[in-house]
Parts: sequence; C-alpha cells; structure tokens
Amino acid sequence: MVAIRFALLLSALVSSGSAFTSTGSSSAPSTQRSGATRLNMAASEEVKVGDTLPSVVLQEGQPDYGAPKAVDLAELIKGKKVAIFAVPGAFTPGCSKSHLPSFIDAQDELKE
Repeated sequence: MVAIRFALLLSALVSSGSAFTSTGSSSAPSTQRSGATRLNMAASEEVKVGDTLPSVVLQEGQPDYGAPKAVDLAELIKGKKVAIFAVPGAFTPGCSKSHLPSFIDAQDELKE
C-alpha cells in the first residue's frame, strides 16, 4: 500500500510541475495543435540517486472518499529510500494493468 500511496502522490507532483508547459498555440485549429503540442523539458533537471525531493504539500485522496489530506512529500519520505517511476498516462489501463503492478510485485526486492 505504501507503493500505491507514493505513486499517487508522485503522480500529483509530476502533473503539477511547472517545468511541463505546452508549446502549442491555443489559437491553432485542433488538427494542427494536436501534433504541435509538446512538453518543454528545458527548465527541468534529471532526478539522480541521492537527490533530495522538494518539500511539496500534496493532497492525498482517502479510501473512504472523505476530504483529501495534506501530505508533505519531504516529510513522508524523510529517512527512507524511495523508488521513483513515471508512466505515460497516470490512471490509464497501461498504468493500472502493467506499470504500477510490477512495482507493487517487486516491493520486497526494492526494499533490499
């Protein structure tokens, strides 16, 4: 469950990142914009082993669908080793059926 919780929090962090900006023109017709829309990664840096994640407060959904709980990412992982992975589309069938389950299955190996 910790892996799922962290994956959901990390998805929220990545999707709210300011380094990801669309370069497509909002006035372009949709047929042109779909091919021209890209992510601008110039302002982002690669995360490396040993890097410290920023103190970012994210909203974590609750199992009972109650009000989201504020979670400080830095506090959540303080003193722990974490694995970061990305998926092309969070909460899509590829993510839910392929990517995330493989990390859940490998939890024990990743803890070593």
